[in-house]
Amino acid sequence: MLSQVLKLKNFITAAETAWFTIQFSRKVGRPVIGPNGDQFRFLGPRFNSRKKIFRFLRKFWSPAFARRIMCNLPLATINRHLATLDNTDVPDAPRKAKSIRIIFSLSDSFIIRAVLENSTNQVIYYRIQKSKCGLVITNRTNTNDFRYRPCK
Repeated sequence: MLSQVLKLKNFITAAETAWFTIQFSRKVGRPVIGPNGDQFRFLGPRFNSRKKIFRFLRKFWSPAFARRIMCNLPLATINRHLATLDNTDVPDAPRKAKSIRIIFSLSDSFIIRAVLENSTNQVIYYRIQKSKCGLVITNRTNTNDFRYRPCK
């Protein structure tokens, strides 16, 4: 049971940091000027296409949540290369699971209560499905977090 809780805690932490992993994987170098005069930096080879980003997000999130996260990433295509906004002022968002508790467990899913750390600890509930490929988060409370807002 303890190893399962630790595995879930690490999984939630990895899922919560996925947005930041993509946003800060940009290449070192001069920023380029993109649409509306904003400064962008090209993404490295790991995330140089939307398909690669979506595939990375699907390691943790359901297709619907992966699409939401992609909508909320500041991406632009400049000269046929994918770039992200060169912004160091990222809002404070919970990234690390401080503690978790399995509220409900079935053979194919869990309901998890997690306390996530940032400037104020937040309690988030997750629904995690088990699949033949591993675990997938299918629902999360507090979708007003800037990373999980519905697409416009």
